[in-house]
Amino acid sequence: MNLLKKIISISIALVFVFFAIAYVFLAFKGKDILLGQLEKITKKKVTAGYFGIAFPLNLEIKNLNVEGLANVSSVYISPSIIYLLAGKIALNRVVIENPDLTFEGKVPGAADIIAAPLAEVDKEEEKVEKTVPLRLIVKKLILKNGRIQFTDHGVSKEGLKFTVKDINLNLSNLYMFPVSVITNFELSGRIPWRKGEEEGKIDANGWINLYKKDIQAVLKVRDIDGIYFYPYYSNWVDLEGAHID
Repeated sequence: MNLLKKIISISIALVFVFFAIAYVFLAFKGKDILLGQLEKITKKKVTAGYFGIAFPLNLEIKNLNVEGLANVSSVYISPSIIYLLAGKIALNRVVIENPDLTFEGKVPGAADIIAAPLAEVDKEEEKVEKTVPLRLIVKKLILKNGRIQFTDHGVSKEGLKFTVKDINLNLSNLYMFPVSVITNFELSGRIPWRKGEEEGKIDANGWINLYKKDIQAVLKVRDIDGIYFYPYYSNWVDLEGAHID
């Protein structure tokens, strides 16, 4: 019995020491490490107005800014203690509030899709530095009230601009490394048009297996302004000839 008590006491002491060391380390170095990793991934300057730690090791970040790409009012991260003790990175819960993202690029057209396989062959022939992907598990990801502003420069000189707002996402069981698991998701958002017109709506739910590249989902799109997206199908439809308003 005395031996059992000693083992339990030593175990509790080791856990306490682990949390103490981890807490002190994150308090002094956590912000720099996190922002540094984000800068490495995005290739942009990253800043945060606040970085805090709550028991046991939950992280809270406010006013996160990725230069020219994103502004996020708050991020809450709750890591899995069991996985940390085993030397793995897993997050029980991630909550992202009010992310505002800005993208500029080109939506791939038919020519790009046809050329894609050839481009992949060329990439394989090039000598590219191999990077080890981040092995991360996210048990629950919640995104609240997001907004994405996208400008597609592939259809015109000034670019076709559209916004998706009120984005809400619930995602569970995401594994960022090769393993066959089912990731469930629910997604909703709205697309604003001209003032006074009904906003477009996007709803999607289902599951995806990233490892097997398999997906089963239901996607509903309503009240979309088809005329606004005319540049995407102008080669196949003549609106003036068809007398469509």
